[in-house]
Parts: sequence; C-alpha cells; structure tokens
Amino acid sequence: MFDINAINVWGTVAAALAMFALGGLWFSPILFGKSWAQSMKASPKELGSPAVAFVLFLVTSTGIAFLVALLFSGSGMDTTGRGFLGGIVLAGLFFLVSLGDAGFTGHLRAKWWWIQAAYRVAGTLLLCTIVGASAPTSPSRQIQKSVDEAGKTVDQTLKDIEVK
Repeated sequence: MFDINAINVWGTVAAALAMFALGGLWFSPILFGKSWAQSMKASPKELGSPAVAFVLFLVTSTGIAFLVALLFSGSGMDTTGRGFLGGIVLAGLFFLVSLGDAGFTGHLRAKWWWIQAAYRVAGTLLLCTIVGASAPTSPSRQIQKSVDEAGKTVDQTLKDIEVK
C-alpha cells in the first residue's frame, strides 16, 4: 500500500537534486557535453532555450524522485542497499525503454543515445540509492524488529531461568 506520509520529503528532494547535479556534470564539457552536442547535429537555435531545458529537467527529476519514493514506501525499500537494488531494476527498465525508442532513430543517433542512456542508468542508481537510504523504516520492518527484540528478551529470560 502506498503511504504518502511514509516518504522522507527532504531525502527525496536531496535525491532529485543529486540526479540534477549529476546531469549538469554529465552533460558539461568536463565529461560528455561536447560529444553529446556534436551527436545532436543541431544548431543552438534548433535546441531551444537552455533555461527552459534546465527548469524542465529539475521538475522531471523531482517528479521521478517522488514517484520512486512512493513506490519504495509501498514495497519496503527502506535501506541504502534496497534502494540500490530497486535502482538496478528501474535503471534497467529505463535503459530498455530508451533502447526500444533508439531503434527508431537509426545509427545516426547511436552516440547520442549511449550518452543519454548511460546518464539515465547512473542517475537512476544515484537517485534510488538516496531515496532508499533516506526512507523511514517501513511499518512491516518496525514490527519485525519489535518481534525480534521480544524474542531475544524471551530467550534471555528462559536462559536466566535455566541457570537458576
């Protein structure tokens, strides 16, 4: 069950900002920006306003982060490791969807697609890991922890009785 109250809003915002920052670095001249721009084979005028693109990317990164947080809250993905594993699944999904779309662009856009797809995988893994790490402990895990602690108490009490 999805519980909007089971989302760590600040952790989710941090995940969105991390994905956004990784995108800024990924598509900068330091990493893949030049190759990516050359592979587009489009003039700056054809590409449109960078400001609009940045705002749209920030909005979509935030939307993705909140959807992932909602999905994770409903599935008990409330640790760093579980977030990373969930990220592998979602990154694989995004990769395969984009690969299917890339089939319609032909070989002329292969370089562009690889840069985009690799970013999606890296960004999704980063985002999901942060969302998982910052997620509150799910109710089922809280119950399991209480049961485990109660069991340890009972075990210790029985050992104390046996010793006396």
